[in-house]
Amino acid sequence: MSDTINETTPLIKDDRDNIPKSRGAVLASRRWITVEPIIMAVALGYGILMVVQSQYVHHYFTNIYGGNVSYSQCLPNISDSQLRVNEEIQAETTLWSIYMTVCVSIGSIPVGFVLGSYSDQIGRKIPLGISVSGMFLCSLSSFLTILFELPLWFLLLGTGILGLSGGFMLMVSVCMSYAADVTDENNRMIHIIVLDVLLFLMVGVPQLGIGFLIKNVGYAVPFLIVMTVSLLVLAYIIYTRIIAGDRGEERSGRGEVPRKEDLQ
Repeated sequence: MSDTINETTPLIKDDRDNIPKSRGAVLASRRWITVEPIIMAVALGYGILMVVQSQYVHHYFTNIYGGNVSYSQCLPNISDSQLRVNEEIQAETTLWSIYMTVCVSIGSIPVGFVLGSYSDQIGRKIPLGISVSGMFLCSLSSFLTILFELPLWFLLLGTGILGLSGGFMLMVSVCMSYAADVTDENNRMIHIIVLDVLLFLMVGVPQLGIGFLIKNVGYAVPFLIVMTVSLLVLAYIIYTRIIAGDRGEERSGRGEVPRKEDLQ
């Protein structure tokens, strides 16, 4: 009797889960925690980075134009000249936010696509390290811009580096790919759902207290926090053995035959 075919039947049979995995891939598949700390920390860092950069740009133009930073006043009570100044500040802030978004997107889309795909051959650790390094350099550029009151073009330099490192797109795609590498069809979906929940949760966390943080410690300290988080994540990627990182292990974990050079 032929097997029943329904909507859940795969169009192409996947035999990866039936092929013996390497020792590293087996150990990784038994762990409950692998890339979860990475995706949580990086999402938190990106949440802080994007919010504080935008707020600093608004603060920068407020100092230039002499606008009113208090939002407690009702709009009709603001003089016409003050209203025009505030509108000019908002326009400049929006324009520079677009500049930073473009700088990130131009690099992250092609780099994320290429490195995300190529990670099937070189392993997941290298693309993860590149992505986190870009976040560190972007936060360092922002920190120095605020500390030495440099022109805003230095913020664009940092966001450009962030884009060329693959940005958030590369980090998410590689983490999801790694989760697929070390799980089987029975627990793969729940693992990816957990990563999605952690991702959106940690991106939203900075929104709760970033205003309080800026008010009490200024704009530079949040970027210092992001740099610290980036270094901790890099150490986690490089020095811990939680992530099976060599090419031979990962290729075997996906059901591929390791190449000769991978076994040396």
